[in-house]
Amino acid sequence: MALLATFAAQVCQDWIRFLYYVAYCSIMHIMF
Repeated sequence: MALLATFAAQVCQDWIRFLYYVAYCSIMHIMF
């Protein structure tokens, strides 16, 4: 169960990083 929680936290972190990257690219695309 602890392994599952660790895996979920890792995936969530990667998802947040992905969303941040997409938002960053979108903002840059709009600005330039």
